Amino acid sequence: MRIKIALPQALLDQLINEVVQHLPEEACGFLTGTSEGIVENILPVENIQHQTKSFKMDGLEQLNKMQEMEEKRQTWLGIYHSHPEGEAYPSNTDIISQVYPEIAMFICAPNESGWQVKAFWVNEGLVEEEALEVLK
Repeated sequence: MRIKIALPQALLDQLINEVVQHLPEEACGFLTGTSEGIVENILPVENIQHQTKSFKMDGLEQLNKMQEMEEKRQTWLGIYHSHPEGEAYPSNTDIISQVYPEIAMFICAPNESGWQVKAFWVNEGLVEEEALEVLK
């Protein structure tokens, strides 16, 4: 079930700082929060590919973060990654490899004014952008 997702400005800034710290590589991780769709946590996961145009989460770290979400009773709202050399839109690889269609895909990418973050629902090859609400 899709829910509208809201991202507090402080966490948006934290997410952008996280992806910038990993340049030139893609950064990745999870976003968790309330069942109402308000993001409360950014959980970075190591990109074991250490590439500029692809990512693969460290499997053990991914599992540990998922367990942490469950223990803290957080709702899994999204998977984020960056496109340091691309646009804030799912690549063909992103679309093909999306295995959690009920979880939003957040993509961070540079633009003319800094960084932008967009959210998408990806299911069976179809991509739909989610209007991301930023809370002040």
